[in-house]
Amino acid sequence: MGPDLSHVTAFTEHVGGGEPQPRAFYALDPPGEHYYLFRPRRAAFETVARMITGEGLKRRLGGYALRGCGTIPPLARLLPLISTRSVAIAPDFDVDVAVLSNRTRLLDLNAEVVYTLSTTAASKVVGEIDARTALPPEVDAPELYDYDREYPYFSEQLVTGSHPTSPVSGWEQLLQALNQLSYLYRTAQERVDIDSVVREIRMALDDRGLSEESPFSRALDRLEELGLPDSLYRSPIHGDFHTRNVLVDGEEIYLVDWENYGTDYVICDFFRPFCVAHYDTRDATPVVQLSTGRGRGGRIVRDYLDSIGAHAMLDPDLYRGLPVLYLLLELSRTRKSPLWSSYRDLLDDVLDELDA
Repeated sequence: MGPDLSHVTAFTEHVGGGEPQPRAFYALDPPGEHYYLFRPRRAAFETVARMITGEGLKRRLGGYALRGCGTIPPLARLLPLISTRSVAIAPDFDVDVAVLSNRTRLLDLNAEVVYTLSTTAASKVVGEIDARTALPPEVDAPELYDYDREYPYFSEQLVTGSHPTSPVSGWEQLLQALNQLSYLYRTAQERVDIDSVVREIRMALDDRGLSEESPFSRALDRLEELGLPDSLYRSPIHGDFHTRNVLVDGEEIYLVDWENYGTDYVICDFFRPFCVAHYDTRDATPVVQLSTGRGRGGRIVRDYLDSIGAHAMLDPDLYRGLPVLYLLLELSRTRKSPLWSSYRDLLDDVLDELDA
């Protein structure tokens, strides 16, 4: 059946006008929190294919299949997880693609505009408006056209670039994006002693009854031995930095989806894309290499330390315990979910490799 879409109908009526009329969409409902609607047009198929393509066989195959169906849209009904759905849309408003999660994004491909509105939490959209209007000019986000905090939504430039396939193969693009974010980190830095960070994690795990379970107890016991800096910097960060929130359009690198913008440890923006990629691939190698300094991951962490390290910690160096610390931090904060389970498994794998 899919999620309730009455808020989409109401929004198009609010911004457009006229009596909403049914329009036919294909619906893609993959595992996870995202739900996709797209019109039976080749450009819409291509757009969704770009959105879902990434590291991991399932994502690649899904992207190829959607592109293949773009020339003959009815073939999409033969694909798993695809159905059809009718949605009432105001006649003066065009929607080619809709993406629903904890917020809703409506894409008008001809006008090259994206509208973002609330699905469940209006405060998230208001927070993103606040974030977007406060970004330093050095941070390239799609141009903000219009916004309304009372009926929370904003419209912005549609960037039709591509996402880096993985944080390893696309590291040069991610590093450019992180260099942009370094201007955000400089706006309000706070130094936090590492003992306070570890104490924060331990207390949060204790509150959830996890600190004595494996791999949490094992990780906490290993932190000092693995090595950590004396302190970390906390500042405004993107908060959900990973390959699908980076768009490459020619020579331009854009950062999108600022809904998790907030104050946190700068290292979170660095480690997150590699840990999110593990959810698709179940390959712990990149994160292990970030810890050991070996292989391609070793070159990546050195690039990061040279470019961003001074904004992340007082004494930038290769600390083997930092990826473990980051995973513990995320696991201590977030609710249990498939991504949470992936992070837990990754923590176990990283500890195994460090012990080998």
